[in-house]
Amino acid sequence: MSILAQPGFSELLERAGAIPPRHGRGKWTCPECKRPALSVNADKAVYHCFYAGCGFSGGPGTLRKRLGIASERLPSAEYRELCRKQERAHDAAERLYSAAKARRFELYDQLCVLAGIQVGAHRAGLSETAWRALAMVYREQPAIEAELDRLGSGNAGTVLECLSEAKV
Repeated sequence: MSILAQPGFSELLERAGAIPPRHGRGKWTCPECKRPALSVNADKAVYHCFYAGCGFSGGPGTLRKRLGIASERLPSAEYRELCRKQERAHDAAERLYSAAKARRFELYDQLCVLAGIQVGAHRAGLSETAWRALAMVYREQPAIEAELDRLGSGNAGTVLECLSEAKV
């Protein structure tokens, strides 16, 4: 069995006798004390029973030992390659984050300039120049805010798309 084919965390818990909550949320039933007091954090792959005196807690390694499942290791060459891929992915993510952050600062600066133009136009009163300035502000501002929204709430593909559009 390869490392990718090993059972997932929830499956390990169920094999150990833990019973998941009926509606997907709440406490699991602990296989040790048989009470619904088992707290499971699947994101961190940890579990702990909060019933007094019950010591059922740990992570995937503890469950594998309990179930007699040996952890298989990748061959060292595969493991090193996986580590290199993870490192490249991490570096790419950091570069993307830095580029997106720099672009957000540029956009905030543009919003500040537009705000200054807007204030100046309002102070200038009813003139043709003031109206043109306000029209430009109200034409540019929504596009800048939309791009900021896409940069802040988009996935990596959306962020890359925004950054590539900004360079055009």
